[in-house]
Amino acid sequence: MTPAAEQPSSFFGLAMPLLEQGYAPLPVRDKQPVVRGWQHYCTQPPDEQKVERWRAQFPLYSVGAACGCLVALDIDDETEDGAEALQARAFKALGETPLIRIGRAPRRVLLYQAPEPFRSMSTVQAQVLALGKQVVLFGMHPMTHRPYAWPGPTPLDTPLKDLPPISEDGARQWLGQQPPQVHPRKRHLVDRNAATAVGATPDGQDGAHEGTRNAFIFDQALQLAVSAVSFDDLLTRLDGLNKLCCRPPLSANEIGGTARSVWGYRQSGCLFQKGGPAKTFIDAAEFERLADEPGAIVLLLLFRLSHSARQEPFRIVKEAMSRKKLIANWSPKMYDQGRDVLLDRGFIDRVYEGGGRGNPHLYVLCKPSRIGTQYKGTLFSSSSLCEIQKSSGPALNQSDVAGASSVTTMRPEPTLFDLDALPQRLTPDW
Repeated sequence: MTPAAEQPSSFFGLAMPLLEQGYAPLPVRDKQPVVRGWQHYCTQPPDEQKVERWRAQFPLYSVGAACGCLVALDIDDETEDGAEALQARAFKALGETPLIRIGRAPRRVLLYQAPEPFRSMSTVQAQVLALGKQVVLFGMHPMTHRPYAWPGPTPLDTPLKDLPPISEDGARQWLGQQPPQVHPRKRHLVDRNAATAVGATPDGQDGAHEGTRNAFIFDQALQLAVSAVSFDDLLTRLDGLNKLCCRPPLSANEIGGTARSVWGYRQSGCLFQKGGPAKTFIDAAEFERLADEPGAIVLLLLFRLSHSARQEPFRIVKEAMSRKKLIANWSPKMYDQGRDVLLDRGFIDRVYEGGGRGNPHLYVLCKPSRIGTQYKGTLFSSSSLCEIQKSSGPALNQSDVAGASSVTTMRPEPTLFDLDALPQRLTPDW
């Protein structure tokens, strides 16, 4: 294995130089910090001793920075023209920053410094990462599997104090007329009770005009994706809605980019309905890897229901979990057994080695596997978990999931199994 010091984008090699430039470096995994209480460093960088300890614990992790004194304008427009326009608007309103980071092009991040830190805000196509947020600076992008790129200077040679200043008023001006709202990245929700009628804008006006068209089309795409049978079906319906409701209609590139983004959310299992039951899934390959350990399947589903939306490190306190009966009739030993299986087989990862009582280990969920572009999965949907009992043999097969009915969908959408009809308790036979 290559030593950490020789990894050009590792936390071990870059944390101290960033600290010297005034930034608050954080070790991150899949875009999420792995240290507890990192929000404390949004206005005051960690001390050298703490950073040295993190370097020893997380030497090969990616490198992020806490936002607060640092502000990141995160441009999420899927079109090159749209992203360039948002960047030009930032340069005109706030000044031209030398620091531009590219993750998944044409998306990009522009870095500024806030003399007076303020709260984060966002719209559909852009967000201002400020207090309580962080931004990844160096490492591998989890979707492109390529290093984050800096077309010009980097934070390693540009002190934080030399960046153009930004204020809360300036940030709101950059976001434009659209009011701040919860950004739909990571977990995209469809509010069934607030669906906008076809042919009307969110405010009830006849048609969506400039300034509201992109938000209107994105909201409609989230709703249409629930019932669309394929990407082409979603694109066709969205294009028709655009021509019918938008004044003037958006370009074909903009409609295509929105459709691709929303279809990607559906494929990844992130297109959930607000107010509905929590849902998670296990795909066929994962099922086979855990078929001889049904209890581990139960625990994995519990972790995914509880932690996949936040994607942050979590504790496994077996005594408390057993006492609260998160899974019926489970003893602390059963949680130990399930945890060990999930660790050994790569479903969870231990990112922090604790030191006993009051200093527990921390874990993260590993990303669900994908086999090419087509896979089968089992979707578990219940406010609590469903009962899965071990069959007469040593292994649990998909045929043992009684009452499951498959829903066949077009490639590359996974084949899902609706388990709502199953009993409402989990009692694995360990």
